[in-house]
Amino acid sequence: MVAIDQREKAVSVSRMLKPIPRQRKTLINLILATFLAGFAYRLFAGKSLGEALVFGGAEGVLLLGLPALLAASLAWIYERRPFKYYAFIAACAAVLASIGYFIGIATGQVLTGIVVTNALVFVFWFAAAFVGLNLGIKSFPAAFGQAFFNMAFLWFWQKFGVFETGLHIGSIAIAFLQLAIAAGILLLGLWALFYVINAPAKRNFGISTIQAMALFFAQWTTGEKEFEEVLAEMGESVQTNVEGVMFKTKSGKPKALFLSPQVHYGPFGNLGGSEFPTLLSKKISPAIRAPCFVFHSTVIHDFNPVHSSSHALIAKTALEEIARKKETSYASTASFVKEKEGSASVAGFGFRQKAFLTLSRAPESSEDVELSMGIALKNLALREWRDAVIVDRHNSITDGSIFRIGSKEYYEFQDAVGALSPAKESKFKMGVAENTLRDFSIEKGIGQAGLKTAVFEIAGRKYCIVLIDGNNIIPEFRARALLALKDYGFSWADVFSTDTHSVNKLGGVHNPIGKGTDNEKLLREIRKSAGAALEDLQECKAAFFSKRISISVLGGRKQSELTSTINSVVAITRIVAPAILVLSILLVLYLLAFSS
Repeated sequence: MVAIDQREKAVSVSRMLKPIPRQRKTLINLILATFLAGFAYRLFAGKSLGEALVFGGAEGVLLLGLPALLAASLAWIYERRPFKYYAFIAACAAVLASIGYFIGIATGQVLTGIVVTNALVFVFWFAAAFVGLNLGIKSFPAAFGQAFFNMAFLWFWQKFGVFETGLHIGSIAIAFLQLAIAAGILLLGLWALFYVINAPAKRNFGISTIQAMALFFAQWTTGEKEFEEVLAEMGESVQTNVEGVMFKTKSGKPKALFLSPQVHYGPFGNLGGSEFPTLLSKKISPAIRAPCFVFHSTVIHDFNPVHSSSHALIAKTALEEIARKKETSYASTASFVKEKEGSASVAGFGFRQKAFLTLSRAPESSEDVELSMGIALKNLALREWRDAVIVDRHNSITDGSIFRIGSKEYYEFQDAVGALSPAKESKFKMGVAENTLRDFSIEKGIGQAGLKTAVFEIAGRKYCIVLIDGNNIIPEFRARALLALKDYGFSWADVFSTDTHSVNKLGGVHNPIGKGTDNEKLLREIRKSAGAALEDLQECKAAFFSKRISISVLGGRKQSELTSTINSVVAITRIVAPAILVLSILLVLYLLAFSS
């Protein structure tokens, strides 16, 4: 029984959202678009090509482009947000105005076209500021600027312009009165749309969809974390474990920590647990003066923490458990164990009747493993070991399929774990290396925890774990990475990802390692890191710990409920939004015709 990762159901929604271009590009496009609009107006009026090019282009930039630029600038002064967002809103509104003016000219209803168009510009600005920038009540004055400047510039040009324009506005007082009426009607239509959109989320979770959308966009645009409060309203408190293996040198100096908190590193951006691999590493590594490897446990999106601050509890718990460990708890011998059944691979290390085991189906789909399956596999391992920490390598993204209890894939893992048994142990050496990969970015799929490598030497054989802070791995890149490590003569090696969702981006859910990265450069860094870890080999010892904590998470099956709600909102909006818009515009046109 194989299912598709619930995130796949939201891909179509996320692909509607694209990163806002840089302000320089937006401003160039604004000038170009308004120049072409003015040029088109003159050509349509039967003017010569030269006149349309010179006078029409200038007219478009002055009457459409300049008001947009002024509106964006004043909005930025009024409420500071990155200017590129205001510039983008203004540019889109200018294109909307260009189209509306042309329709007015083409139909012979110039004044009506100007009024209705600027009412739409006002509503567009309001919706973008309210939902996209989370300005709240401040959206009203921010939305007024461009519509005001559009009409004021038309009136001024009509009175004092150097050359005649076809956009006549007449009485400015009457025009503004008509604008106020038209904008009011369109705002009522927008309110009706908001009411309909809010219904599914209100019914399912008791939250406002519009508020959630505003906070969601605020996170993407400025990194604000108020959206966590929305998640908290939907979430629930659960019991989960903080597990790990602490390594020290023979002399007792900290060597490294393998940490596996049973939480999921999502949902996205800097919200919830998305940055936990980075946050935990930054908090723990200085405290123990050694690298902290943050692995992906056997959990799915139901265990997304709702507060990013929860990482402090996990770090505190891990450090307290490490401090409690007596020297007699540390095992100085180790063995390597490995079994494969079908596509299921289980590999790890035994340390005096305790095991650190890793799961993967690479190169087949290797996605999240449910907590229930992880617990079942751990209980199976406990038949042979006194304790076990089981982690998901999360290192092969294909079709997004995940397996469930009762599936063939699960039983392959069960058979593989069941076939494992402790091997003869020997003194072991461990070497570690870490690289922040500062030359790589979150946008390219690499989180801030960077690259960490651990090499073990047991009975003359060497084994390598490469952990990259990212959200899964392209199979082809993993294959190339293993090939790059081949020269070192490892008896076993694999590349893991943390599954950090800090790299998830607009334009699609997934941003795996190997998709947008400079692969050649990253492969060189992996080789360099493995070499550094080999040079760092020292005789070591290991101690296991596990502690149960309470933490607020998204909750059981909320991921699918949330996805279904989003899909419902999108489906409703696609039908209702155009209908409300058309009806509102028709009502405005009727009232304008009646008043004239």
